[in-house]
Amino acid sequence: MKKRFLFIFLFPLLIFSQNQIQGIVIDNTTKKPLPFASIITNTNAGTLSDVDGKFFIKTTSSFNEITVSYIGYKKVNIPISNNTNYIKIELNSSTESLNEIIITAKENPAIQIIRSTIQNKKVNNGICNW
Repeated sequence: MKKRFLFIFLFPLLIFSQNQIQGIVIDNTTKKPLPFASIITNTNAGTLSDVDGKFFIKTTSSFNEITVSYIGYKKVNIPISNNTNYIKIELNSSTESLNEIIITAKENPAIQIIRSTIQNKKVNNGICNW
């Protein structure tokens, strides 16, 4: 009877067990935390790191990999083993070079509106009958 009770009591806990991981995301060179980094598991459970770069993911589905991304840094895929509870993730900065773009305007559009207003001053004054 005790074995049956124990089985009935522990079986739901095993079925609904949750996988969790926590950690911190930091810059590789400065060792400063990276706030609001995106952390996603291979089962599409995800979170953002807080202002101190710390994160916590708790999910019912098991996962074995997380992907960490942050603007201006290289995306990293990290394998996770079953006994890993805490992980420190260091991201390397990514440099991108952009081509220069020059934007020139012929004339400020506001100047044309002012000219049209002055040109139609007599017409515009006659419209408003206070």
